[in-house]
Amino acid sequence: MQCFARKRRALRGPASFGAPAPDTEFSRESRKHAPLSGRSPTIGNIAMGRFLQSHGPLGEVNSIRRVSPLCSAAFQKTALSKGPRPSRAPEINPRQAQSGNAPGIVGAQFTGGPPGGSHAPLVQRQIAGLGPTGDPIHDPIIRSYRRSLGLPPGGVDPITGMQVGPTDAQIKYGALWMNPPLKTGASLGITGPSTVDRYCAKYVPSDAVKCGIYPAPNITLTATGVSTGSPVSWSVTKGKKKVKITGSATKPAVTVKGVKKSKTKNDVTIRVKSGKNSATHNLSVLEPSSMTSVTKNKKTTSTLVGASLHYTVFDQFKAPVGAGVCIDETVVECDSPFKPGVLKYGFKDAPTDKNGKAVDNIFVFNSSGIPPGFCVKLDQDITVGGCGPVLRNVIVIQSTGITVTKGDCKANSGTCP
Repeated sequence: MQCFARKRRALRGPASFGAPAPDTEFSRESRKHAPLSGRSPTIGNIAMGRFLQSHGPLGEVNSIRRVSPLCSAAFQKTALSKGPRPSRAPEINPRQAQSGNAPGIVGAQFTGGPPGGSHAPLVQRQIAGLGPTGDPIHDPIIRSYRRSLGLPPGGVDPITGMQVGPTDAQIKYGALWMNPPLKTGASLGITGPSTVDRYCAKYVPSDAVKCGIYPAPNITLTATGVSTGSPVSWSVTKGKKKVKITGSATKPAVTVKGVKKSKTKNDVTIRVKSGKNSATHNLSVLEPSSMTSVTKNKKTTSTLVGASLHYTVFDQFKAPVGAGVCIDETVVECDSPFKPGVLKYGFKDAPTDKNGKAVDNIFVFNSSGIPPGFCVKLDQDITVGGCGPVLRNVIVIQSTGITVTKGDCKANSGTCP
């Protein structure tokens, strides 16, 4: 058999091995080595491996060809010695070539030939990683790529069995560069409240068994767009003294406790990370800070003088607080014609409703009648959630009605009205 090969530049296009050859340097050189045709085809396999490594990437050999040992030996002796060589990959040892596992280039499989004749190697592509030996070059890269994005091992969801993220082939052959898929976790986000409450002190029972909630309830933030089984980590990146992460910080959901009130809105930042992706969520820590009262439903009879005070509690940013915040009232008599404890006041400590409101009924009742000139002066202090006092009033109860003004008075000052 004669062998023909084009010059190195021609080999950049589709090659044609095994065609009749003109009287060229390559063909003349190959005839000198005709005795090599009886040797082991492993020699030809080594030559082909080296030839392809020196003359172009795998993609330039695009069809299955049968190459005789004669041509392989000729290429090894002649073609590879002509002209300068480009940079080569590491040498392929005979054991790799014989087993068909030359790393990253080609493998040779020996197919049946004519009875009694030599078997020529069939040179073809071998997709590394699909064989029983795996791919020692690309497999670590694929694993590292998936770890960096928080993808499950093998790119398969262990629960659903579905593909998650790019396939091995996309990572290995550069499909990601040509058409990058959306990274799993690229839509990583955080859902949950944008505020967390903070109360100052526990309610001490005075005229109610219990009053509202203490401590303030924690909030839960949840990471979205996290792949199943991917590691998650939470942290406070801003306002670390104002909140605290309670419990685990490595699960998709995290619990946050308010510790110190915010000075400005959204001055706390919570971050979640999963792989190379991260998301942030801003928070404000709210604390009861002020309160208003409006006097309504005034009523005066011969035996009763009363009114209702309508309270609204606000946080430090002048927004109404929510439900369950304890309003604790303390009343001291500054001036009264009665001994302390004789008069009964109608308000009982109570929590706010969902709008931060509560109603206080204040009255004086005497079945024998309210005498003319009757006057009681009271100092009222109110704390909310143990914070404050957030409101101070002076309440004057007379036989003619009730008045409420902001301020305070001293106990037993004798200044009524």
